Amino acid sequence: MLRRRPAGPLLSPSRKDSPLKSLRFPATGGLLTTMLLCGVLVVPAQAASHPRVRLSYAATDIETGQPVVFTYRATGLTRGDRVVFQRPVGTAGHWRSIRKLRARSATITGPTAAQGLRSFRVVVLDRRGHVRATSTRRLRVYAPVALASVANTSTSTVAVGGTVFRYLTDRAEALNGGDECLFFRTCNTGDLLTALSVEHWSCRSLALQLAVVDNTATASPVGVTVVSEAADPSSVTVPVNGVTSLTAPVRGDAQIRYAVQPAADGDAGLYLNGVADCYTASGSTQGSTSS
Repeated sequence: MLRRRPAGPLLSPSRKDSPLKSLRFPATGGLLTTMLLCGVLVVPAQAASHPRVRLSYAATDIETGQPVVFTYRATGLTRGDRVVFQRPVGTAGHWRSIRKLRARSATITGPTAAQGLRSFRVVVLDRRGHVRATSTRRLRVYAPVALASVANTSTSTVAVGGTVFRYLTDRAEALNGGDECLFFRTCNTGDLLTALSVEHWSCRSLALQLAVVDNTATASPVGVTVVSEAADPSSVTVPVNGVTSLTAPVRGDAQIRYAVQPAADGDAGLYLNGVADCYTASGSTQGSTSS
């Protein structure tokens, strides 16, 4: 009678020769061992890395000639990624790299910018130049703008106390003999009138030059005040037959106001000129362009 031999394991390599002796898979148990025996090794997929980048400015209001100082931080970068600082160019606003950023975070002194509402961005590019992450921020770049341009008027000159003073022509006509008070004669002394009103103001300050010409016996200094929507008023008293200046902060719509004085003759009256610090060439946000 033949004796049946007990069935042995399908594969029983010696412990010394086993390729699995150094592998330990406590979490996967027999499943991974079986897969290895079958010649298949499955590695769990890893989630793709998504880079992020942040951009901020040291100041969002700067003057022309001042550099753009910015801070950036890039995270989640992978091999082949590069970080660059860009600005738009041309009428189409295509982005052009103007600086390579080698560190993952830093504070950088960048280029200067022209007057206007300007945009810059920090972007993460892959090895093919495709955008993987971006952060774009705007800032306002200010420059001096003649008040004649803001008021859309010409200038002329008048003699004031032995000097020649250049003033805004149509403002003088309105103040001293036009529609306002007909040489002050139809207004009451002390009434406040508007010498100049500007809407949609794109300026942050106003430097005025003011003069009063009056040789009458009743001549007295003229008080002038600059008011705006979101800034404290600023005032000055203009001496008779003299010139003075006033620098005032302005935010939003602004007006230059003055107090009516007694009637004067001839060239007598209040004259003004000045320069505003604006981020548009017209001094107004209406119809302005940005990049």
